[in-house]
Amino acid sequence: MPINYKFERPLVTIITLVYNTGEYVVKALESVKSQSYDNIQHIIIDDCSSDNSIEIVEKWLGTNLKNFTFIKHPQNLGITKSMNEGLRLSKGKYVSFVSDDLFLPGKLDRQVQIFEDLGQEYALVYSDIQMINDEGVKLGTLFSSLNRFMIGPEENLVEELFLGHFIHGSAALLSKEALTKVGYFNESLIVEDIDLYLRLAKNYKFKFDNEISAIYRIHGRSLLKTIGINGLEQNLLSLEPYCLHSDRTLKHFIQYLDYCLSRFSKEGYPNWRIWFKKRWSYKQDILSLYFYFIALFNIRLKNHNTVKSLLNLSYLKRFVVNCKIRIKKKLLTKPVLIKEKFKSESYSQCAEDLLVQYVFRLRKITNPTYLDIGAHHPYQLSNTALFYQKGCKGINIEANPSLHNAFEIYRPNDINLNIGISDKEEELDFYIMTDNTLSTFSKEECDQLIAYGKKLDKIEKIKLTTINFVIDNYCDGIFPDFLSIDVEGLDFQILKSIDFEKSSPKVICVEASEYSPVGSGARRNELIHLLVDKGYYEYANTNLNAIMVKNDFWFI
Repeated sequence: MPINYKFERPLVTIITLVYNTGEYVVKALESVKSQSYDNIQHIIIDDCSSDNSIEIVEKWLGTNLKNFTFIKHPQNLGITKSMNEGLRLSKGKYVSFVSDDLFLPGKLDRQVQIFEDLGQEYALVYSDIQMINDEGVKLGTLFSSLNRFMIGPEENLVEELFLGHFIHGSAALLSKEALTKVGYFNESLIVEDIDLYLRLAKNYKFKFDNEISAIYRIHGRSLLKTIGINGLEQNLLSLEPYCLHSDRTLKHFIQYLDYCLSRFSKEGYPNWRIWFKKRWSYKQDILSLYFYFIALFNIRLKNHNTVKSLLNLSYLKRFVVNCKIRIKKKLLTKPVLIKEKFKSESYSQCAEDLLVQYVFRLRKITNPTYLDIGAHHPYQLSNTALFYQKGCKGINIEANPSLHNAFEIYRPNDINLNIGISDKEEELDFYIMTDNTLSTFSKEECDQLIAYGKKLDKIEKIKLTTINFVIDNYCDGIFPDFLSIDVEGLDFQILKSIDFEKSSPKVICVEASEYSPVGSGARRNELIHLLVDKGYYEYANTNLNAIMVKNDFWFI
């Protein structure tokens, strides 16, 4: 049956990651070449292979010149960094991945056609996948037989993905636009795909392709076989931000955590204490309390069977219930201290969040929405953490990939974007300082910080979008009530680019002083004057940040 596209055939980017897979890589490349779909950008990345993979790829490219890009890493960067490099170079409307796996004929034609017939609420098309051994012999099993496979589309895909990993990368076709909006792979993880799929599922729908589209090769170096105990923790890190999504996800997470704890104890995993403590935060029973004290006093359980048997001490449940009742009664009879009654908690650098909260209280807005640009950390020096703690919701934007994951874990009810913001679509060097609060897109700012004795950690290329794009695509064109902006060098351009006539924040907190290690930074009057001209009143100034309130909101 011929494939009919609404318009011209959209470009598809294929990213092939090569790492010591010389004996399989040609077949993978041939499976891409043999696709009937011809509008392909193929990016091949060798992540510092120690075998003959590079020579094999170069020889194959010599007789198969087409739209290929071959990148050779001088050192091993790992899966997620390599995949993100490919995504940053990709120009396609859709993206797919293949390593030592194989695309089946017609995969791209069929899945692109499915995608073209869907709306923008879809981010991914996926199918089942055939499994083979290292000699290419079919194993008689499908990927679905090893996983809790869903044939969607499902309304609650976050929960279904949490309970069972049912999407294989080679059998999927992804929207590049959706990937850009939710952020690429989390570079702090080595088990990369489940974290990405969960973030996509939180904001988009998936579509099932009922024809098997790829072949998955199981061999001695497959991630499935080599992931080991470190991979268990990687899975925990991917799942933890979503474990409170429902009662089912929490129950599944605790069961999986119990399994990991027995392995951690048996193999002496270095992070075992962290997860023993975390179990208490998710299930406050006597067993969790026992684990917590084991971790607190650094007691090593040498026999993992001890952990296994402890997990089955159900008879202690009644004891736990009685303890909770006694503790509750004691707390109810304890008088409330007067100092606790009048205590005000702040997460900001100079209590800016309390000043902003006071403004909204005077105007009887109890749950303001917010946009935090240059968010840095979910709680440390945060101007929006106080509002999140009180049940408010908003958007956190952090360009530094190493800082973004903390927001997914500790601010799951917010929209958390790992992107940069500027006054136009562009790609800039991001200067990541050892003190992450000072990281900047400005070379001048970086040089000044170094002159003050600060240290530059690394430089990364980051794609930036505009604040108006964020407002249009994540806020339905309506600006959140509160804007906090701290981007070290681009704040003036960003503020100037806001379409204040269309929609604007009621309150803005902006860094109004240049950095100085001795507290004598010059006042940035151009920022204040810009906002005054746009109809704002300088309500307060902490000598670091200015609180600007919209005139028609403040002067009623």
